[in-house]
Amino acid sequence: MIGVGAIIKKILKFSISLFLLLSTANCFSYREKGEENISKQIKFLERTFLKASKGGFLLSSDIVRWERNYTALYSTLTLGGLFLHFTSKSRAVSFNAGLTAIQSTFGTWDMVFNRFYPEIDLKRFSGMKDGHKKLKLGEAILEKAYEREVSLKARSRRLTALTINLLGGIAVWLGDERPMGGVIQFLVGTLIFEAQRSSVPTFASQSRRVYKGLFYNQVDYRESIWKKIRILPLKNGLSLNLSF
Repeated sequence: MIGVGAIIKKILKFSISLFLLLSTANCFSYREKGEENISKQIKFLERTFLKASKGGFLLSSDIVRWERNYTALYSTLTLGGLFLHFTSKSRAVSFNAGLTAIQSTFGTWDMVFNRFYPEIDLKRFSGMKDGHKKLKLGEAILEKAYEREVSLKARSRRLTALTINLLGGIAVWLGDERPMGGVIQFLVGTLIFEAQRSSVPTFASQSRRVYKGLFYNQVDYRESIWKKIRILPLKNGLSLNLSF
């Protein structure tokens, strides 16, 4: 018969041995992974940023073209609106142009100061030596670009744009006593915003998904609920299947 004390000693020895084994394995894998994986992660981020920020006139990335096009559009509307507001002899044209300039200023400000990949951040990233700090900065840049994409498509942003355009339409309708002019003002502003919203690049979202899957074993399934619904034929009817 084995005594209770002997059993306890064996359990303690086994627990200590297991703890030391796991601790050593973790340190070893971290040391191996720490240098090799950090290098791979940084290379991935470098390629991602290089592709995203390609700025040639004809060979620029979709992101650069998108930012360039809408910066030019909003800037033109702002400056053109101001010019017409102060030079036009028509009250209707002057009123609409001034209102358009005010509304477009918000878009211009957003495009100029909220870049997906700010040059100052990219220069700082490329100038750093490979290591943990550079990796964290690169991940922060990618995350910020992802959040920018998400924010541009957010419902709150659409609600804000609708509110601004609606107020502009009401100002023309009531302030300048032109109901149809107010409707047109609202529709044009809404059309520009919806075109911008629907064409927002998704490069950061895609890159982030691949990055998380490769280096953190995180898979992001953000499918619409409608994609999870299946209608299956039965003998005497149809079956509605919703998977989670």
